[in-house]
Amino acid sequence: MNPMDRALDELKEEKGVNGVLVISTSGAHIYGNPPSNAHLETFTTMSAILLGAAQTATKELRDRLKHISVELEGSKLLIHPAGPTALLVVDVDKDCDVKNVLKKSLEVGNKIGNML
Repeated sequence: MNPMDRALDELKEEKGVNGVLVISTSGAHIYGNPPSNAHLETFTTMSAILLGAAQTATKELRDRLKHISVELEGSKLLIHPAGPTALLVVDVDKDCDVKNVLKKSLEVGNKIGNML
């Protein structure tokens, strides 16, 4: 098993995690599957745009973005940087402990960022 698989498996083992995607900051798919019923290219591109727009907005506030949380009716998406060239999108259960998942996701994002 390669190091990226090992790192992402750590995150997938967290209670409430349904899936993990690694995407380049330009929106290209690197690893993982989008949530069911999502078109891969559209989902990855829009996730990268969401993160980029939020980063631009927070620069105006003179603060650094940690993550984006998108709350859906049945689940949540956590989106955050994974180094300078990638981002992680984590699909989690609506009622999961987001704080614990986010902590692990940020750790894994740092590992992935160092690999790319």
